[in-house]
Amino acid sequence: MDIKFPAVETRSSFDVIFPAEVDGAKVICKVSIEALQDYFSAGADGLPAFKAHRAEFEEKAEQKIRSNQFQEDGTILITTMDF
Repeated sequence: MDIKFPAVETRSSFDVIFPAEVDGAKVICKVSIEALQDYFSAGADGLPAFKAHRAEFEEKAEQKIRSNQFQEDGTILITTMDF
């Protein structure tokens, strides 16, 4: 399984969203703002903390992809429970 993470991220009301490419198919990955605040001292924005710890989030997302832990909508969600 070939997994790549393009250097792109966006912020929604509840998550920081970043893409993965899995064997050429796009998978949306999300980190909850709650996880960013609880474990990485993020402010309301969350993007600076995400960028500072991006490698950790990509590693968590890759683990979830490889173990088929997708949400019902096909996304990968990293929450406080993952740390």
